[in-house]
Amino acid sequence: MTYSTEQVVEKLRSSCSLREYDLGGRFGQSRRLWRVKKLLVCVAATIAILSWRRRGQESIYMVVNSRAGLIYNIMHVAAARLRGFRCVLHHHVVTYIEVPDPKMRLLLRIARHDTKHVMACQQMIDDFNRAYNTRVVSMIVPPLVVDYIAERNEIDDSVSSNGDSSSQGFVIGHLSNLSMCKGLREVILTFEEVAATDNRIRLEVAGPCYGSAEKQLIASAMTKYPGRIAYRGAIYGDEKAKFFNEIDGFLFPSKVDSWGIVLNEALVFGVPAISVRRACIPCLIGDGGITIPSDKEFSLLAAAQIRRWISDPASYHKSSEAASHQGRHLKLVSEAAMQSLVREITGVDHTATELATDG
Repeated sequence: MTYSTEQVVEKLRSSCSLREYDLGGRFGQSRRLWRVKKLLVCVAATIAILSWRRRGQESIYMVVNSRAGLIYNIMHVAAARLRGFRCVLHHHVVTYIEVPDPKMRLLLRIARHDTKHVMACQQMIDDFNRAYNTRVVSMIVPPLVVDYIAERNEIDDSVSSNGDSSSQGFVIGHLSNLSMCKGLREVILTFEEVAATDNRIRLEVAGPCYGSAEKQLIASAMTKYPGRIAYRGAIYGDEKAKFFNEIDGFLFPSKVDSWGIVLNEALVFGVPAISVRRACIPCLIGDGGITIPSDKEFSLLAAAQIRRWISDPASYHKSSEAASHQGRHLKLVSEAAMQSLVREITGVDHTATELATDG
């Protein structure tokens, strides 16, 4: 279950009678075994929905998957409709928006017109409607920044030590579920591009890494640049706060995300971000960094921006201050939107059913 889904679930638990079916477990590291177990769990969830009786204005909330995961959403929405439930579908990814998917078209046909589609910004809604030649009933809910991160940074209103690279060198950071689709290769290529002319540049990479290709890529880069690339593994709590306090710029060249909570976190810490110009990411970052068109060479343009920040400290600090302001603003906006989502799901009788599905 992702952090965003966990936040929705926690708020529902505190405000209504809740039935849950969590489909987000990893089931170990074997991808083939993971797929088999995921299928079995999703079939079991379909049976569970068919066994539920609707209570009042009860709704079913579920996260929309991508690619093959859409098949599971189709199963669950069909079961929900057979039992008379209204659905609230939360969209997190852009893969089926940028490239229309026949499975999503089928899902839209199965879901009735009163289905509420939750997305992170108006641009994402507009792109979705255009991709499927439709006009869904929608609401905007920007993802919440992790509460602990926001509270930890509020201890000090300054921009901490970020940007003080005069003696130690500029530090690039990347935190995610490390994978090629999240842009791991582009992160390392960006570092190499800057490192070609700056022997003080460093790279800090953090987050769980499950793929063999990703592990090999990190290991090879660390061998090629000893002492200049560090892999911290999965980090939480104080370790995550320390990570953001120690980096100067944050890279998030994801090919699939419509938002990216790690971007919220970086901004809260006053760390300017460089990401891809897709879906809601431009309005997320605002003036707290830059976005690069998805059809451009990310590593070249990102490296050029990092060089500008290094050569012009005033420009960097302006971006850092803008990032901090944007991060705090997003926190307020997302908290208010989350309350609206909970009211939308629970209805007037404060009962809801929750189906958490993570692809």
